Amino acid sequence: MKKILFLIALGMCGFLFSQEKLIIEYETRLLLDEDAVQKIADEIKGQTDGAGNQLQLAKMIAESMTEPTYYQLSLTPNESEYKKVETLENSQPREGGMVVVTSGNNGVTYKNLTENQVIKTQNAFDKDFLVVDSIKTIDWKISRESTEILGYEVRKAEAVISDKISVEAWYAPKLQFKNGPDNFQGLPGLILEIVLTKNDEMGETKFVHTAISLDFDKDKSDIKAPTKGKKVS
Repeated sequence: MKKILFLIALGMCGFLFSQEKLIIEYETRLLLDEDAVQKIADEIKGQTDGAGNQLQLAKMIAESMTEPTYYQLSLTPNESEYKKVETLENSQPREGGMVVVTSGNNGVTYKNLTENQVIKTQNAFDKDFLVVDSIKTIDWKISRESTEILGYEVRKAEAVISDKISVEAWYAPKLQFKNGPDNFQGLPGLILEIVLTKNDEMGETKFVHTAISLDFDKDKSDIKAPTKGKKVS
């Protein structure tokens, strides 16, 4: 009897949770290896008066490129909106400070999993565009490796995007949203971290998106597809 009551309670919790709306904030960092920094130094060769200054300038440029940025993902089981957040002090995570959500040139990514549709806002030549596409299927390979993010157990999955790009994802099975930041989704749980690795002539670069906060939206405001701009494929 106790087992039956437990299963019923568990089912009710899953149903109630599926009706919720979550807001997750991600910190995004660009990581460069030494070869990539040296490539930057080579690119600016001739613009400074010596090799030492070139490398110093390259390191300064690399440091500015690797400053963290922050993004907000709002999502329900079927829809999501991903956009950049500006903080008062972008070098540190905010703690109750004022924030301004921007779209503009940074754009907004809207996904509708039911309709298999993604819409991105872009601004070019002072004109607004809506880039409409289908959600891409990612061939994830799930492993048994696990760790913890924000108090949730997360499991590892990997995929190869191209001969130069691979991706590693950490998803939380207890957060039953088959979604994640930017263009990543399709795992049996919410993606709380993405590590995108690119190897090319510039060396190895990594884009790391890590969830730093997760809250339930008490207002439960609707997520709406963007409508401002000319639709293009």
